[in-house]
Amino acid sequence: MMAARKAPAPPPPRPPDSVPQQPEERSLWARIDGFFAAFAQQQSPIVPRATVVGRSLVFVTAIMCFLASIALGTAWAVNRAAVAWTADAGREVTVQIKPVDGLDIEEQLSAALRIIGQTRGITEARVLSSEDNAKILEPWLGAGLDFAELPVPRLIALELDPVVPPDLAALSDALTQSVGGANLDDHRAWQAQIRSVSGWIQAASFLLLALMLGATISIIVFATRSAMAANRDIVDVLHLVGARHGFIAGEFQRHFLLLGLKGGLIGGGAAGLVFVMARAVAESIAAPLTGEDFGALVDSLAIGWAGYAGIAGIVAGLAVLSALSSRITVMRYLREFD
Repeated sequence: MMAARKAPAPPPPRPPDSVPQQPEERSLWARIDGFFAAFAQQQSPIVPRATVVGRSLVFVTAIMCFLASIALGTAWAVNRAAVAWTADAGREVTVQIKPVDGLDIEEQLSAALRIIGQTRGITEARVLSSEDNAKILEPWLGAGLDFAELPVPRLIALELDPVVPPDLAALSDALTQSVGGANLDDHRAWQAQIRSVSGWIQAASFLLLALMLGATISIIVFATRSAMAANRDIVDVLHLVGARHGFIAGEFQRHFLLLGLKGGLIGGGAAGLVFVMARAVAESIAAPLTGEDFGALVDSLAIGWAGYAGIAGIVAGLAVLSALSSRITVMRYLREFD
C-alpha cells in the first residue's frame, strides 16, 4: 500500500513592510507626458511615442507656438491701442490762440468763443487756464517757471458731437479770418502717424507669424521622415501585407497630433502667462501715477479675451497643422512606394 503523499507546506507569510512606500515623485514633464499618454493608449507600436525625436519636436513646437502667440498678441494689442487713441483724438480738437502784438489775448479768446458757440456740432468748449498750460509744459520746461513773460499760446479744447460732427474746415476758416493768431488743430497728422506705425507693427507681426508656421511645417515634415526612416521595415511590411494607406498615415497623424498639441499647450500657456505678467507690471507702474490717461493706456495695451482666444487658436492650429503635415508626408511616401 502506497504511503499517502504529503501536501506541500504553504509558503510562509510575507512580513509586512516596516516602512510604508511613498508615492513616487514625478517631474512636470513626466506628468504632462502621462496626461497625453491616456490619449495614445490605442496607438500602434508603428510609431513609438517616447523617443528623442518626439521630445525634441515638442520642445521646438513649444518655442514656435510661444513666438507665434507673442507676435499675434502684440499685433492685437497694438491694434486695440491705435483704435482707442485715434478714437479719443477724433472726439476732440484744439484751438490755439497765439499772442499777437497789439491785440489783447483775452479779447482774442472771447472772439474765438463767440465763433465756436455759433458752430453746430460742438458739445463743449473749455479754455485751458495758465495753470493747465504750465502742467502741459512742465515735462519740457520744468516746474516753477513764470509763464507771464513768455509768449505761451492759449488753448481751447473742443468736444465734438459724434452724431452730428461740425464742419471743421468752415470753423477753421472762420477762426483764421476773424481772430488773429487762431489755429485749429484737428489731430489728423497725429492720427495718421499712429495708423501708419500700427500698420507696420501689425504687418511685421503677421510676417513673423507666417514664418513661424512655415518653419513648423518644415520641422514636422523632417520629423515625419525621420520617424518613417526609423520604422521603415514595419511600414514596408504593413504595406506589403495589404494595409491601407489611410491606416498607416493615421498612425503617424495621431502621433504628431498629440506631439503638436503638447508643444502648443506649453508654448501658448507660456505666452499667455507673459501677457498676464506684463499687464500686472504695467498696472503696478500706473498705480502710483493715478492718472486716468495712463490707466486708459494700460487698458488699451492689454490683449483682452479675444487675444487669448487667438492664442488658443494658434495652439489648436499648430496641432492640426502637425497632423496634416505628417499625413501628407506619409501619403506621398506610400504613393512613391507603389
